[in-house]
Amino acid sequence: MTNKNPATPKYNKTHDLRCSIRLLHDKFQNMSNEKKAIVQELGFGGLMHIPPINVPRKLLKELSYSISLI
Repeated sequence: MTNKNPATPKYNKTHDLRCSIRLLHDKFQNMSNEKKAIVQELGFGGLMHIPPINVPRKLLKELSYSISLI
C-alpha cells in the first residue's frame, strides 16, 4: 500500500507507551495543589517524586512489561 498523501507519515504508528519522564516531572511541578491531591487519592502520588532524568525507551518498555496489574 503506497502513501499518496505527502502530509501523512510514511511509517506505521505503534501503540507502545511513549512518555518523557522529564515532561511528566514538569507537569507535576506545575500542577496545582488541588490536582496533586486528586492524583494522590487515585493512587498515583508516587509518580510525583520521579526525578527529571533521561531513561532509554527500551528500558522503560521492559519495565512496563514486568509490572503486574493484577
